[in-house]
Amino acid sequence: MNKWLFILTLIYLPILLSGCNKNNGTVYTGTVTIDNTIYPAGNNYYAVGFSFELGEKVKTTDMPGADLVVLAAPSGMGIDSVYFDTPNLIESFALAGEYATSQEAKDFYNSLTRLGSYNWTLVAGDISENQVWIFKTGEGHYVKIRLIEVIGEMQGSVAYAEAKFQWRIQPDGSATFPKE
Repeated sequence: MNKWLFILTLIYLPILLSGCNKNNGTVYTGTVTIDNTIYPAGNNYYAVGFSFELGEKVKTTDMPGADLVVLAAPSGMGIDSVYFDTPNLIESFALAGEYATSQEAKDFYNSLTRLGSYNWTLVAGDISENQVWIFKTGEGHYVKIRLIEVIGEMQGSVAYAEAKFQWRIQPDGSATFPKE
């Protein structure tokens, strides 16, 4: 009997622990760089985006997939804009502020502890350095994002986009972030 109980524990314990591995109220934060490079995968293709819920880069074909991807809008021989998109099909982006210097953007980001009233959009259009965005995940959690570096350029005939950003998720769904 004890042997079977031990074996069942070994089988079901990882399943039970993985079910409990949602953020557990922990606030995740970090800095990450993502780009719009397309990778082949058999007969399909994928890009790498970012999951705030998991706190890591994920393939757009993963389940759960990316909360956020970066894209470039080509225009003639150049790039018209670089933007964030999300597959959650809800108005998820709000520009909280644009700043002349990285220090001003960082100071605002660090002092942003309570969300205000924003105009939400489906994409974060024309992103650039020193902007602070608010993002709403498909799970209804809020994320603040500070753009550190944005690259948009033509690489041959391919419109390339890259974004480096600092982020903090509030996984309990409230509109309050702890101070940095």
